[in-house]
Amino acid sequence: MAKTVNDYVLEQLERLNDPKLKGEKLQDELQKAEAVSKLAKVSIESKEADIKDKELDVKKDLIAHQYGNRPALPALPGALANEEV
Repeated sequence: MAKTVNDYVLEQLERLNDPKLKGEKLQDELQKAEAVSKLAKVSIESKEADIKDKELDVKKDLIAHQYGNRPALPALPGALANEEV
């Protein structure tokens, strides 16, 4: 199974929690943690944009259905149907 962004964040937290981590190694891990944090933020923002895009598609389809332009309602995308994405 592929790792998620959350997996990387948790692994980084575990490394930072090591009481033996000192000096240069600690500084290296802090730099890695900053990079992981930035990547996680970008990933979250991307997923949020995807969800908003899907919500707009569903709203557009609902409006089209309401005015008779579509024969049936579409299935909700995974995130909107409380399924894993």
